[in-house]
Amino acid sequence: MQICDTYNRTMQAEDKRLAGGRNQASQSRRGLRVDYDDIMMNEITLKGKLVDAKQLLNELFDQDARPSIRWLRQQTKAKAIPFIRIGHLVFFDVDMVRAALSAKNLVAGRHLTTARTGV
Repeated sequence: MQICDTYNRTMQAEDKRLAGGRNQASQSRRGLRVDYDDIMMNEITLKGKLVDAKQLLNELFDQDARPSIRWLRQQTKAKAIPFIRIGHLVFFDVDMVRAALSAKNLVAGRHLTTARTGV
């Protein structure tokens, strides 16, 4: 059994014309079958417990430097930090988020060059 390729089907559907007032692409997707045994899911190893947004901000930031929940939601939507969605609930692993933030937002300091002599 083949795994469905949604992108190719969508691109092919754009080339199809409307037939009888109905979109042929939507009709062709109804009979799609997916073999879930062949799909490889991302395997993530969690080191700590899962926390919600408020708990994550409390763990990562000091009270005076804490960003808002809105900032965290924007980062989640942009997929700038790792998150785990269970249904409609969003959870975070503190260690994974800390590693992602330090990797993406680390600012390297200036390197001092040797002073030029005779200039």
